[in-house]
Amino acid sequence: MKSAVATMLWGLATIWLAVSAAAQGTPTATAGGCAKQEFESVVEGAAGALRDLNARNAPGFQDKLRLLRERRKWTAEEFMDKAAPFVQDERIAGLDQRSTDLLSKLNTMGEAGAASDTPDCKLLEDLRGTMKSLIDTQIEKWAYMFGKIERGLVN
Repeated sequence: MKSAVATMLWGLATIWLAVSAAAQGTPTATAGGCAKQEFESVVEGAAGALRDLNARNAPGFQDKLRLLRERRKWTAEEFMDKAAPFVQDERIAGLDQRSTDLLSKLNTMGEAGAASDTPDCKLLEDLRGTMKSLIDTQIEKWAYMFGKIERGLVN
């Protein structure tokens, strides 16, 4: 079991490093120090990173849920109720709410930056920070959920 968690954490760390590098960005030089295209690029990068996180983690998590169902011999009817605590609790709800808030902020800032006649480099820096916070939140959520299910498989 520990190797599965280590593998998952290594995958999350790899994504985090890639996102961190993207968040730093390679400035496209303009007179103001940044370019309008960078705003769109940051938003697109966040969307891609979220897709990658889900693609990497959802199948393994679903496999663990199936394994939990088998080990505990839950019927299909029991499964939905008994598995709910592994995917829904107060902490997960808080992380989901934080992600929703960050996504909204990310979209608003990205649109404002792309629509502006003059690129606002401070706004771009804030946008990158918001993207990183969103990815960090999702990494935290996946790690927490995997930890919960691993503990459930042991008990």
